[in-house]
Amino acid sequence: MGSLLHPVGPLPPGAYWLRRALALVVLVVIVVAVGWAVRAVAGPGTDKQAGAGPPSSPAALASSPTSAAPSSPVAASSPTPAKSATPTASARPTDTASATASASTAPLCADAQLSIAVRTDHPTYPAGQQPKFTLAVRNTGTRDCRRNVGQDALELRVISGGVEVWSSDHCSPGGASDLRTLTPGQTFTATVQWARVSSQPGCPANQPSAAAGSYSVVARDLTLVSPPATFTLQ
Repeated sequence: MGSLLHPVGPLPPGAYWLRRALALVVLVVIVVAVGWAVRAVAGPGTDKQAGAGPPSSPAALASSPTSAAPSSPVAASSPTPAKSATPTASARPTDTASATASASTAPLCADAQLSIAVRTDHPTYPAGQQPKFTLAVRNTGTRDCRRNVGQDALELRVISGGVEVWSSDHCSPGGASDLRTLTPGQTFTATVQWARVSSQPGCPANQPSAAAGSYSVVARDLTLVSPPATFTLQ
């Protein structure tokens, strides 16, 4: 310990202290250099580890728009479906057009494809009340067909006791044809009011009024004749 504090040798003591100071400076420089070298080696790894966190957060943020992006077109496409075009409504003009075209191509209705009926608006008519008769021709087949339902093809007849009292053809014979297309299940109707006056072929004037009693009315379309509908005049 004494030799360390009081150097012994041929040189002056100051020379020995200078050497020791230089050795200490060199030692400090070496320690500092080693420290910098260690930090230089460990520093990049530390920076990478420290920097690994931040890049992951932008990646996470970027993924949310990516996942949300597909939902946006889907949402945009849902209000757009062409329901506003209404395929059902656009089909109707086509059906109307085909029905109109079929009027000239559908075959004529056979009697077997049709039914005919007649009804009265009341079963009994007080004095002075005029009966109304409604004739109905219905397509009972499975296909469209054409039928003449004009004045020249239709007739209503009132009968009492097996005797014809009145006919719509007596005073209005002939008339115009009216060829119409009837779809399956479709019905053509026509209504006639009877003035309670008898008639004869050729429509002579001054025919007597129908007497009180029981009557029946029958409808005809060409050769198709309806069952009778009965009523009473008071």
